[in-house]
Amino acid sequence: MKNRKIYSIDRAVAKTVNLRLCNPTVRAIMVGLWKLSASASFVGMTGDQILDYCVKHNLWSTRQTSDKYITTWAYYVKTLKGLGVIETGTASVSGGEEFLTELELDEELSEEDAE
Repeated sequence: MKNRKIYSIDRAVAKTVNLRLCNPTVRAIMVGLWKLSASASFVGMTGDQILDYCVKHNLWSTRQTSDKYITTWAYYVKTLKGLGVIETGTASVSGGEEFLTELELDEELSEEDAE
């Protein structure tokens, strides 16, 4: 079983980023995270899930297979952290499945109760 980090975006920091200075991959990730974080229920995603979202919503295109997205994410994560991308937790991954940690599960359940 592996733990993968969950990422979100600090919208206050991201507002100050000039995306014209970013390469297309970083720009796509920032736009994708901005759109995702607009939802009140968004807690975060792993890097490969974020890239998959960007591909599915035509923000980014690649010839890579989706199982290689994590490598691309690892390449850009240091740059992204300087632009407002933050770690919000971890997820346990086993055999291609993903499980929320207890803390994240408690947060998800309390948000559902509040709605």
